[in-house]
Amino acid sequence: MPSDNISTGLGFIIYHGLVEAALAKGIFTSRDLANKRVLVVGGLGIHGNMSLDEPTLPMAKDYFNSQGVSALDVLPEYFQEPEGGDSLTEFLQGREPYHHIIFIEGLEKAPQPLKAILHLQELLPVGGKILLLARSPKAESGRLMARAAYDLWRFTAEDIAAVFSPPRFHHLLGICDNDGCVTAHIFQRMLPGNEIPADTKLFSAPHNAYLTPTEAASLTHDYFGDYRELDKIGCAEHTDKCSLSHNYLRKYEFFLQKFKYDTFNLLELGIFNGSSLRMWRRYFPKAFIYGVDIEPRCGAYGKDGITVLIRDLSKEENLKELAALKATVIIDDASHIWSHQLKALSILFPTLPSGGVYILEDLETSLDPTFYRQYGDIPLGAYDFCARIMKVAASKLPEETLDEYSDTIWQIGQQVELAAVMQDSVVFIKK
Repeated sequence: MPSDNISTGLGFIIYHGLVEAALAKGIFTSRDLANKRVLVVGGLGIHGNMSLDEPTLPMAKDYFNSQGVSALDVLPEYFQEPEGGDSLTEFLQGREPYHHIIFIEGLEKAPQPLKAILHLQELLPVGGKILLLARSPKAESGRLMARAAYDLWRFTAEDIAAVFSPPRFHHLLGICDNDGCVTAHIFQRMLPGNEIPADTKLFSAPHNAYLTPTEAASLTHDYFGDYRELDKIGCAEHTDKCSLSHNYLRKYEFFLQKFKYDTFNLLELGIFNGSSLRMWRRYFPKAFIYGVDIEPRCGAYGKDGITVLIRDLSKEENLKELAALKATVIIDDASHIWSHQLKALSILFPTLPSGGVYILEDLETSLDPTFYRQYGDIPLGAYDFCARIMKVAASKLPEETLDEYSDTIWQIGQQVELAAVMQDSVVFIKK
């Protein structure tokens, strides 16, 4: 699942810089933290390789504990639901108030960002501090900013300062990267009360203009907007397939909802932290869920109706073993190495039943081979392999130029009923 996250992208770099500057000024030291409750929101859980246990993270768990905090709670992702609720409100139920907030990520994808900001302000007591990161209008989706592709909002330093304005808030510190793509700030509450004018305009990324949330909503017509259940579960389980990252799931649900209450086998290649297996388990209550990974540690996710197989997917005999499952839905989110992707598609797609669905994720490893050079172990990348299959499916003609892949492409292409391409992913439906 190669993509940026706070630990590899600009966000992490800026977070590092802001924290170092803050500590140099005595901010978030024991003077602020001793016997205080701290809440961390966003950016720390979705990829599983960034947590407060990470020793390279400034102000990690050990640091907070060394400064004498009375509590340190983490909400891995902030997201708002179409019905009006949000993950923060649910998280806070039954918890005592917090003194300080570190908000890493989440405003960019909130349909109602002003509501989110007001909520954060309401949580902050007089004297409390908030550290806030946000992507700016200069941020572009790409190698280091993949999560920015589906942002709804972006924030300049001026935008942030306008909603955390004096006299209620005092701006203690702010930095940005050299290109101005990420802005980070620390504010302290000086007076009680919260007020953000309803006509406040922010930068709407899809429309490239300053709009109120109401104006932006009136201009946005999401074709897949009615398909939200799978994405809601995905956000809750912190899979990077959800709208907070790759944004696959509403499109996937468009194709997969017909199986929701069926009894069938679902096979996912690649387990990582088990989040998507848990998502599939919750969405398909009657399905048999199988996950495959080379890492023995992933065996721990084989519970609650999920079967985990530890297999090396580069080996043809293991793929043939999986073929015997005769899965109706197959998702390849494994190594993203070209030869592995081609081999899995070639062996497993023919085993699908009529109407079965094969999803091949993270095609960026073949779309940007210069950057992802470690994945390109054969001459043909997964995207080009899929494109050739789609051409056969559309034309019903064999390829004119033949090579070692042509027979397989011809065989699969004849069996494809429909192919759909989205950012970094392709969906094949079998005749």
